[in-house]
Amino acid sequence: MASIRIIKVPPGEAPARVRRGWVGLTLPLDTQFGAMPRQARTFGVLTGPRRGLARLLALRFGGAQRVEGYVTDARRSVDLLGAQDPDAAIWWHEHAPHMLAEGKCFVFPADVCELVPDPPRQENRP
Repeated sequence: MASIRIIKVPPGEAPARVRRGWVGLTLPLDTQFGAMPRQARTFGVLTGPRRGLARLLALRFGGAQRVEGYVTDARRSVDLLGAQDPDAAIWWHEHAPHMLAEGKCFVFPADVCELVPDPPRQENRP
């Protein structure tokens, strides 16, 4: 599975100290979206709409920001963040728990990441 390494502080609505916690962390990419950066429309984790109809209306009428980036599973990413910076992970649990629900994703802009390719496969030889 391909991964990304966060090499710069990502933008976002979390406090700078929380966003700095991502730097240096390696995160697996969401296999549903592949290993290439993709265009995505995103919302702020604090100010974005949380429910279906409100999200659809915001998408339709320009309430989302366009980002080219890599998609990761949000809950898995915060779990990995917790191993490196427990206080940053706690912020996510306290201030944006809706982002940790099943199926939620983070999009990290491509310019704050580097792709970590899959390791070569070992062949089983008798």
